[in-house]
Amino acid sequence: MSLVYCKSCSGILSREDARCPHCGALSPKRRSFRLTGILLSMAMVILIAGIALSGLTPAFELAATPLLSEQQRSQQEKLLVSELKNIPAKEIYTNMHMYKVLMDLFPSNQRYIKKHTHYAIKVKELEQKIGERPVVNDLDGIPSAIKVFVKKRVKNRRSVDFKSCSKMSFSDAGWIISCKYSGGNLVDADVLKDYQFTLRHNSVVTTTKLF
Repeated sequence: MSLVYCKSCSGILSREDARCPHCGALSPKRRSFRLTGILLSMAMVILIAGIALSGLTPAFELAATPLLSEQQRSQQEKLLVSELKNIPAKEIYTNMHMYKVLMDLFPSNQRYIKKHTHYAIKVKELEQKIGERPVVNDLDGIPSAIKVFVKKRVKNRRSVDFKSCSKMSFSDAGWIISCKYSGGNLVDADVLKDYQFTLRHNSVVTTTKLF
């Protein structure tokens, strides 16, 4: 199972993930593979129908063949283990995801199972306290809750133009992200504003003006 980097936050994710486990953005690989998946599904249906008519034994009734060879799995393992050495233990989402990939590669490996379970528990405890990672817009990577929060507090909602947001982090206080935007009021429509937002359970709880 190969890994890719998220274009929104640069986090590591599996090629098979529909969304980035770090920022929630739609996987770029997933977008490009949708049409391919549909075509492959159609081809498989046609193939199975052809096999059924010919009277041959379908491939899925034969002994299963691993998608990856032992050598390929070993190479993937070395890559993942090398990546894990550079990931701090506090990065619980990344660690959980990486060990999930290792666990999928080696389902009977007790160390990978225990590590994944450990980080999965940490993630669950965190999300019970501050909520799941805030939902971000697939197009611009801006959390929806921040857009709603800002536009409710300005005179001219349509003029609000979000420029960018930092990579999201978390603490006991909540999910933390800094965003730059302009507009909102006639007097300072062109002034770039930079705020740090803290969110809990997908709602903004505090803001800090950075400049």
